Amino acid sequence: MVLAAINAPDAATASYRNRTLYRKQFDGETLEVVTTTEDDKIIVVTEYFLEQT
Repeated sequence: MVLAAINAPDAATASYRNRTLYRKQFDGETLEVVTTTEDDKIIVVTEYFLEQT
């Protein structure tokens, strides 16, 4: 799921401290993956499902 969110996101947004937020829908829920890049590597900082309001 995390790799799918990074490789084919529904949305990608630049964030603070050189981080990127990737969002992807899975079965009606949104997975958000926070990454940063060092050299040519993508490092996953955290991932979580967003609560629906």
